[in-house]
Amino acid sequence: MTMPSVAIVMPCFDEDPSNLAESVRSARTQTYANSELVIVDDGSSRPDTLRALKSLQEDGLRIIRQENGGPASARNAGIRASSVDFILPLDSDDIINTEFVSAAVCTMIETNPRPRFVYSDVERFGGVNQLFVGDPELRLHDIFATNRAASTALYDRREWERVGGYDEQLRHGVEDYDFWIRLLLREGFAKKAAGALLRYRIAPGRRSERVDDGGDATTTTRNRILETCSEDLPELVKAGWECADDLRQELERATSWKRALKRRVGPLLPLLRKARRRIGPAA
Repeated sequence: MTMPSVAIVMPCFDEDPSNLAESVRSARTQTYANSELVIVDDGSSRPDTLRALKSLQEDGLRIIRQENGGPASARNAGIRASSVDFILPLDSDDIINTEFVSAAVCTMIETNPRPRFVYSDVERFGGVNQLFVGDPELRLHDIFATNRAASTALYDRREWERVGGYDEQLRHGVEDYDFWIRLLLREGFAKKAAGALLRYRIAPGRRSERVDDGGDATTTTRNRILETCSEDLPELVKAGWECADDLRQELERATSWKRALKRRVGPLLPLLRKARRRIGPAA
């Protein structure tokens, strides 16, 4: 059986050379043999970044250069330049486990029906160290309220073509969230590969940290989704209702837990107060 081909597409704009080197190293050391790395220089002007990119190009890496167009434009450019089966976007300061591509491809081809994209658990590092464990599967209503999948996830190139690629007008929005929404429309689902296979860098001023706060970028993205997905409005409304139902059930479980805790702990409170009076004030 022929192994599906994979392109790891990495937009780069004035990235710190040390971060870029770590990200490139993680992409080049994948255990999956039939993969390539394509770096898109999105109009970098930082001298040390340009030197690093030149060195990588001299080392044989494929680098595409364009005027600054934003992450969506850079990803689209890298994908258009690749003739492969699957795409894996990777930001130029993030790190993937050496098994990421292999695990994601296996999950993709062994799942029937086939998921629209494959993601993994995420280890956040840098400004904060935290493991984010995602749900085994994601459907439209799961990400309706907020994005629950990192931008680094594997998908079929034909799916990218089907939805028209990343929306390049979302320069001030959350283009990967918009892309996942459009992929999951029309009864799609996403599936998680086993393991924390992505290390997601948290750094002051990082773009992703500015757009995850539910502010202007989220509003811009939601408005754009309504504009471009008007034909799918009934499915979006249905997903909103399902999301609201999920939140209501979570609230009911939390309220029930609080009542149960009160019933169990309540009778102990008089005993604790009595014991405290006997012990007296702490020394």
